[in-house]
Amino acid sequence: MNINVNKNMPSAGFENKAAVIEELGREETYLHMITRRFFKHKLAVAGLIVFGMIILMAVFAPLIAPYDPAKVADSFEAPPSAAHWLGTDEVGRDVLSRLIYGARVSIIVGLGAVAIYVVIGTVLGLIAGI
Repeated sequence: MNINVNKNMPSAGFENKAAVIEELGREETYLHMITRRFFKHKLAVAGLIVFGMIILMAVFAPLIAPYDPAKVADSFEAPPSAAHWLGTDEVGRDVLSRLIYGARVSIIVGLGAVAIYVVIGTVLGLIAGI
């Protein structure tokens, strides 16, 4: 049985759907199709990798950060060096450590905003559906 049907097209209209599926192989799920399309875009994959690295950096901040972000060093506004890779700020705190810990705050604020928008959108959608 030679049927030329695109795998992404629904097989509606065929009397024997099982035969069509058997001929074409396993049906592609919606999630598989989205994943396949996503991984075709190199910039999207690069963004996902960067975002994943930021998440990991925020989760493991106490292990990664070289200094306590609130600890004041004796060198104020020091330029980058072997001891302080990004230097120190006006108060003498390590900029790299503050940057690493700042990722935590940014992610919490972003997730909080998304949670608020989801609640508001759900409530408005429920009201609109009534």
